[in-house]
Amino acid sequence: MKRLILAGAAAAAVLAVPALAAQQAPVRAGAKSISRAETQSRVQAMFARADANRDGFITQAEAQAAAGQRQAKRAERRGMRGAQGAGRGNLFARLDADGNGSITQAEAQAVAARANRQGQGQRRAGMFARLDSNRDGLITRAEFDARAANRAARVTGLRGAMAGKLFARVDGDRDGRLSVAEVTAQRLARFDRMDSNRDGTLTPEERRTHRAQRRAKRTNG
Repeated sequence: MKRLILAGAAAAAVLAVPALAAQQAPVRAGAKSISRAETQSRVQAMFARADANRDGFITQAEAQAAAGQRQAKRAERRGMRGAQGAGRGNLFARLDADGNGSITQAEAQAVAARANRQGQGQRRAGMFARLDSNRDGLITRAEFDARAANRAARVTGLRGAMAGKLFARVDGDRDGRLSVAEVTAQRLARFDRMDSNRDGTLTPEERRTHRAQRRAKRTNG
């Protein structure tokens, strides 16, 4: 289990290059094309930052340190976004209409009614039941926060397991460490699969097409 967690950290630290992350995240309006040479250069630059002792390999300790730094930066960005959105009030406060520190089912239903979306009321009712852990008809702040914490823990565990599998695929010689050659080869192979016209440039449209094909494949089993 410890090896799996550390392997996941390594994959997250080394392979999550910003330019390549855009290949998996939704392709935003205004996204730019990227060349094969740019992709290789960015992967290798990310590798160099994680390779603390400059020996040409990413050990699990180095990967864990790099992942910790990335997580700290993400937390800082989330904090900044939270501060920017504080003026709109948090979700619990919006649901707790009378401000007494707990949410009743009537308050939750009122919010659902205002949303005025088809099926929203039924989904909110099911959410209320999941949040009301002691079944007393009220959702306290503690229950609300506990549910959020449990959800975050599940997401983190899933991401760790997926990252562990990715590490194993990239670690071709199974020596428990990643070489710059292994990481570069994996990312360029992905680039080539997505570069449908083989012109050495990956466009936003090619990324969208590749993503649509993958979704269709998963849907069709």
